[in-house]
Amino acid sequence: MNFALLFEQLLNGLQFGVMLFLMAAGLTLVFGIMNFINLAHGSLYMVGAYLAVAATQCSALPARWWSA
Repeated sequence: MNFALLFEQLLNGLQFGVMLFLMAAGLTLVFGIMNFINLAHGSLYMVGAYLAVAATQCSALPARWWSA
């Protein structure tokens, strides 16, 4: 395993951890303020993923540009 691959995987893990933290912090803040569990964060995340896929398909990028 070379250093570039290790560094890339560290950045991937950091990005995934920050994403999970932001989703959890949003749920915690909403529950702390409203005393009501609002599960709309997951649906908004899903809409963002669909929009990212649609933007990738409409752009000039190849279909699997993230796996290169």
